[in-house]
Amino acid sequence: MKILTVDERKFTTLENSEGTELCLIREYENNGLAALVRVKQGSKVPSHSHFGDEESYIIQGKIDVGNGNVAQAGDYVLMEKDENHELVALEDTLFFVTIHKDFQWT
Repeated sequence: MKILTVDERKFTTLENSEGTELCLIREYENNGLAALVRVKQGSKVPSHSHFGDEESYIIQGKIDVGNGNVAQAGDYVLMEKDENHELVALEDTLFFVTIHKDFQWT
């Protein structure tokens, strides 16, 4: 069993994305991961795609997840393998993400 307490969380700035921080929770094979992601309002996660599915649950805030699709607190988002997307925070946003395989900036 593993419990990551609020006090143990360590966020680091995400590569290529000022205003976005990642708290790594677990790493999987094929460079997959589970993480908490914080994105400040107005910040952008540049265009990227994944070699496997990406699943997110929005905990707080509101974010454009690509092509004008907006997800907010309580929403679940599935990005399928090879689906190119970028994120823009419409509010300060916190979400939990599971990335099943590695990703690449596009």
